[in-house]
Amino acid sequence: MKQTITEAAFIQAFTTMGRPHEFSRAGLISLFEYLEEVEPELELDVIGLCCEFTEYGSAFEAAQDFDYAPDPEEEDVDTLEESALDWLRGKTCVLDTSGGGVIIACF
Repeated sequence: MKQTITEAAFIQAFTTMGRPHEFSRAGLISLFEYLEEVEPELELDVIGLCCEFTEYGSAFEAAQDFDYAPDPEEEDVDTLEESALDWLRGKTCVLDTSGGGVIIACF
């Protein structure tokens, strides 16, 4: 038996499963939209999603967790962020959130 859930039910599922702070609200909305687009028949597994995806405040912060080495000449914050975003996109799935952060598929 399958059940189609709404964005609100998707967000509530994280609270119900004891993971209310795993992602920001903006992050959950981005993740819901992504999953709805690429895997509309996906069975919701909150714990699995928490293991597969991680939210970061910025692309640069995410890239640093994976040994990203920026070009030493890139001192501008915007340039560093763009460079890190490009680096991440070459390695994994990257979702932008409306809150300015990113969600990456763990690799």
